[in-house]
Amino acid sequence: KRELAGMLLGDPAGIVSYYIICKKVNGQYLFDPANPRDNRIVGAVANAFDQFRPNDPRTRYLRQVFLTNRQLVSPAGIDTMLVNEVKLFDITLTDNKGKPHNLEEVTKNNKVVVLNFTIYSAEGSPAFNLDLAKVYEKRHNQGLEIYQVAVDNDEFQWKQSARNLPWITVYNPPSTGSQILLNYNVGTLPTTYIIANGELVERVDDITKLDSAVAPYL
Repeated sequence: KRELAGMLLGDPAGIVSYYIICKKVNGQYLFDPANPRDNRIVGAVANAFDQFRPNDPRTRYLRQVFLTNRQLVSPAGIDTMLVNEVKLFDITLTDNKGKPHNLEEVTKNNKVVVLNFTIYSAEGSPAFNLDLAKVYEKRHNQGLEIYQVAVDNDEFQWKQSARNLPWITVYNPPSTGSQILLNYNVGTLPTTYIIANGELVERVDDITKLDSAVAPYL
């Protein structure tokens, strides 16, 4: 399931993603839409299909499954839950040398942190990291750091790529599951956020605009 979730997030609008969502094991959906966590993944695929395949009948089906199973709050008889507002979800993962890196500590030690979720083995990963490197080289001395979370299934391949990168690169192993991705609403990969003053302030979907996006916070 963890491996298939990586495939879903890597290409949520792909036809393979549709069949993964519809896959059953022993008569039960692998990604159960009645489960709120699984349904968020169904929603990510439905949104991608809605954007890239608006006229596909599969799109209507995925949207219907997601909306039918989404937990709706009834205006009557509401149970009130008091929660503490969080500025970001903390992450502690290890780099290619086994050293742990805590996201909250990284944000305390830098003016701006670029939080990136990616798959190193993806076809566009080298080009994406080249764009990241340009921003890092330009802004690192001004107080910018990059905290890059890899969700590759092949840890060895990730280590080979990560050892050549100057910023913080950590690995989210299959055994950890997808909770971190769910916390940050990662529906596609790569996904990039800007954290300033310890608070998640912006999501950047176009990597070519990352430099102009981080500049005001430095």
